[in-house]
Amino acid sequence: MFKKKKSVSKDNIPSKESKNVKRRNWYYDRYNIVLLQRNFFSLLVLLSSLVMFAALIYINKISQNKSIEPFIVEIEEKTGIPTVVDQVTTKQYVADEVMQEYFLYSYIKAREGYDYRTYNYDYHRVVRLLSSGNIYGSFRRRVSARNENSPVNLYARSVRLVPVIKSIQDIDNAKQIRLLIRHLKGNLLLREEHKIIYMKYAFVNLNITLEERLINPLGFRVVEYRVDQDFVAGK
Repeated sequence: MFKKKKSVSKDNIPSKESKNVKRRNWYYDRYNIVLLQRNFFSLLVLLSSLVMFAALIYINKISQNKSIEPFIVEIEEKTGIPTVVDQVTTKQYVADEVMQEYFLYSYIKAREGYDYRTYNYDYHRVVRLLSSGNIYGSFRRRVSARNENSPVNLYARSVRLVPVIKSIQDIDNAKQIRLLIRHLKGNLLLREEHKIIYMKYAFVNLNITLEERLINPLGFRVVEYRVDQDFVAGK
């Protein structure tokens, strides 16, 4: 009737020590897995940072070597097909003698002329953008309202100075310009003044705004400027 109870061996009962060992092994395995994952993601972040750094250097190098060249596109009236007519570089523009003379005339007209209605723009926009820093600095002091001999103090609203270029001559990588300046009061000629201008200039890359580049698109810059009276022509 009564079943005999099975005896349980002490060897089959897990001891506390074996449980602790298993627990420690489980934590150790989990720690190793987490450590491995951490090392993997750290390596991944490091590689990503190196790739991004290399990409930034490459983009910066490309942007420095990038150049913009103007071109003209002609649209065929009947078919509407666009065609590139000509592609001109800045160097080709600079080499053009007519283009150089245009900037020479623009500079001299703004600097040697005077009209009360436009002198502020001529002196402090055109002359400034077409002059090197030291050339414009000395000119600004000469035309300042604090100078009693400045055009605005001498002529005010009544007299205009109208420059006329008589000749341009090349001398030792510079220009010698003979100039006639008419002093006008209304349409009445008051007197004529003859000058000789010695000028050196260069075309350089300028860090200017888009609006300023409309005045000086090719980076024309006067680096030396001297004016003398032309007594021979005045006789």
